[in-house]
Amino acid sequence: MKAHAVYLSQYQLLHYNPIEEYFADQLGIPISACSLLNFNEQADELVKSSGAEDIIKTSLQSSHQTLHVDETGINIGGKRR
Repeated sequence: MKAHAVYLSQYQLLHYNPIEEYFADQLGIPISACSLLNFNEQADELVKSSGAEDIIKTSLQSSHQTLHVDETGINIGGKRR
């Protein structure tokens, strides 16, 4: 449940209110915005304490390609996909 909430807020970029409504209405799990904030903070700490943050930063900095992605699609080498 925590991972799903973090996914919705960090990857899908949903605000806390729609996530609260989703968990209550669709899953029958009442959840507060404070809980969602705590879940995101816990996930952040896990990423940092596991060393994943440094691995991700190093990988992005050493990449020879730049990848631009947003809600409209993906642009690779000037071609939209």
